[in-house]
Amino acid sequence: MQLLQRVAEPPKIRVVVRKRPLNSKEGQAQDVVEILDGRSLAVGEMKTKVDLTKFIEEHYFQFDNVFESD
Repeated sequence: MQLLQRVAEPPKIRVVVRKRPLNSKEGQAQDVVEILDGRSLAVGEMKTKVDLTKFIEEHYFQFDNVFESD
């Protein structure tokens, strides 16, 4: 019975991320983080195939909240 009551409680830990702006040392580097909505983002990773063609592999992450840099 106690297990059912615990499920109804809100979580005690929330994971929140904020996309930071690029700093002056990073200059005009390509921004690899894209915020999809208020709860998820995608990170683009530049990779090279065996035939030396370049491509971007995207990794998707979900959080309780995601905020822009500004």
